[in-house]
Amino acid sequence: MPDWNKAWTITDFGDVIGTLQNIKNTDPLSLPRKGSRKSGKLFEHIVSMDNLFFLKNDTLPLHEKAYRIQPCIHIQNAFCNIFGISITQAMLDLAYQINESDDREDIRMQRGYPAIQRNKFWFDQTTADNIKEKMRMVIDSSSSGKINDEYRHLIDIL
Repeated sequence: MPDWNKAWTITDFGDVIGTLQNIKNTDPLSLPRKGSRKSGKLFEHIVSMDNLFFLKNDTLPLHEKAYRIQPCIHIQNAFCNIFGISITQAMLDLAYQINESDDREDIRMQRGYPAIQRNKFWFDQTTADNIKEKMRMVIDSSSSGKINDEYRHLIDIL
């Protein structure tokens, strides 16, 4: 397992995925758990958005950030069944920044923006289900027909 006192690289995540898959296959009860005295800190590091530190680097061009975040979707997919994490919103936020940029390399990437706009309500299934559940809680606690109708419409979109 890589040092969890520093942000992990894509290579580090490859090692983490291999280790966790091995643990899952041999002793699944030993997987890191949120809030655990033994593995809670490791779990927090695995799901920490701090691992996407490069997104906060103002000296890094947006197009470089986009190239760096692309492999992260594979990491997300690997962890999704185990931990249910999502980096989709970070990717969408970066796409919006690239679309507003006038940097030559960023402009070349802007041609993909219409597809992102069409799919801006796309979430991984775990995230969509969590959002739907929260909306149902609002519907159950609200007496406003207008709010309930709007939330039901949003649930249908998701």
